[in-house]
Amino acid sequence: MMKHGYAPIAPTWLGRGSSYNLDANLGSAFLVFSVICAFLGGSLPLIFHESVGGAHSQGALESLIHFWHPMGLLYLGLTPALLQGFGLWLLPVLVRSQSMAFSALNRLSFGFMLGSGGAYFLGFFPYWAFDAIVVSLFLWSASVFCYALSVFITVLNMRPLGMTLSEIPVFVWAQWLASLVLGISIPVFVAAQSLVLWQTPSLSMGIDKFQVLMSHYTYPVMIFLLLPVLGISVHVVQTFCGVLKARGVILAAFLVLAFLGSFGWVNWVFHTGYLSTVHKDLFFAASGYVMLGATGAVIYAMALTLLWKKPVLHVPLLWVIGVMAMIVLAWPIFVLAGKQQQVHSVLAYSSVFAAFAGFYLWIGKIRGRNFSGLLAILHFSLTLTGVLVNFEDQLTCITNASAPFATQTPMLFANFCIGKLISDSAFGLSLLVFAFIVLQCIWGKKRITEKNYWVSPLPTGEWCVSTPFRGSLQEWDRK
Repeated sequence: MMKHGYAPIAPTWLGRGSSYNLDANLGSAFLVFSVICAFLGGSLPLIFHESVGGAHSQGALESLIHFWHPMGLLYLGLTPALLQGFGLWLLPVLVRSQSMAFSALNRLSFGFMLGSGGAYFLGFFPYWAFDAIVVSLFLWSASVFCYALSVFITVLNMRPLGMTLSEIPVFVWAQWLASLVLGISIPVFVAAQSLVLWQTPSLSMGIDKFQVLMSHYTYPVMIFLLLPVLGISVHVVQTFCGVLKARGVILAAFLVLAFLGSFGWVNWVFHTGYLSTVHKDLFFAASGYVMLGATGAVIYAMALTLLWKKPVLHVPLLWVIGVMAMIVLAWPIFVLAGKQQQVHSVLAYSSVFAAFAGFYLWIGKIRGRNFSGLLAILHFSLTLTGVLVNFEDQLTCITNASAPFATQTPMLFANFCIGKLISDSAFGLSLLVFAFIVLQCIWGKKRITEKNYWVSPLPTGEWCVSTPFRGSLQEWDRK
C-alpha cells in the first residue's frame, strides 16, 4: 500500500558499491569539474584578452575571445553543476529508483564533458583556437544529450509503480523537462554546427557564422538553465517551509518554458533557417515576455509559500531569495529596455545563486561535514554586493546610451570604473571565501550525522537516508 504518497520499498535495496553509488560519485565529479571550469573559464579569457592586446587581439582571435568567457562559465561551469552534478546525486533518491536508467551513458557523459573541457583550454593556443572551440562544442553537446536521455528514461520508467507523475518532486520535474529541451534542441544545434563547418571557406567566415549560430542557440540555453534554477529554488523553499503553495501553477509554468525552449525554438529555426535573421528580434521579444510571465508565476508561488510559513532564513534560503529578487526586479527592466545581453546576465547570476543554494543545502548530505555559518553569510554578502554594483553599472549604461564614456561623459566613465573595481573586488573575495568553505566541507571537523539536519517539516527523499549518503537506502525512514 501507498504510505505518505510513496510506494513500498524492499528492505534490501542497494548496498555499498552499487550502481547508485557510481552515479553519486559521477555527480561529485561533475561538481568538482564545474567548480574548476567556473574558476578558470571565468578568469582566463579576460586575462588572455589583456595579455595579447594590440594587433594580436584583432580579427578572428578577438571574436574567439567572446566565445571563451560565456562558454567557460555557462556551458562548462554552471551546466554540469545544475544538471549532472545535482541531478546524478538526487534524481534516483527522489524518484525512489535503484539507479539511473543508463549508468553507462552517465559515464560516457562525464567522459565527453572532460573532453570538452580539455578542448576548451586548448583553445587558448592561437593556432588551435577555432578548431578547439568547435570540438569543445561538439563534445559538450554529446555530453548533455547523453545525460538528457538517461534522465528522461529514469523518470518515466525507473520510479516505483505506485508513484504517479503528480507525486514526483518539483526538482525532478525541472530536470526532466530540461532533459526534454536538451533532447530536442541539441540534435538541431549539432546539425547546424556541422553545416557551418561544411560551408566555411575561410576561418573568419566560420567564426562569423558560429557567432550567429550561438546567438540563435541562446534561447534554449536560457531555458535549460532556467528550469533547474527554478527547480532548485522551489525545492529549497519546500524543504524549509514543509509545504508548497500553487504547485499546479509551478508545473504549468515549467511546461510552458519547456514547450517554448524546445518545440517553439526548433519550429522557428526550421521555418527561418539556422543562420537566418528573419523575425529574430520579434521571436526573442515575444518569447522573452512569455518566459518572464511563466517565471513570474513560479516566483509568485514561492513568495506565497514563504509569506505563509515564514521560515527561518537559513543560508540556502538567502540564495533563493536572491534569485527571486533578481528575476522580479532586474529582469523586467532589461526586457522592457530590449537589452537581451543584460537579460542573459540576469539569468547567469540567477544560475550562480541557485547553484550556491543547492551546494549549501546538500553539501552536508554529500560530504557529512558542515560549514561555518558566518563564512557562508560573508560569502553571500560579498557576492550580492558584486551583483548589485554590476547591475547598477548596467542600468547606468542603459540610461546613458551616449557611450563612449571617456570622450563624452568623463565623470560617468570614472564612476563606471569605480563600480567595476568594487564589483570585481567583491567577486574575487567571495571566491576566496567560497574556496575556504569548500576545503572546510572536505576536510573540516564539523561532522553531520543526522538524516534531516535542516529539520525539514516535510522531508523529501534525501532527508530520509543516512548522512553522509553513500548509496545505501536500506535504512529508509518514511515516518
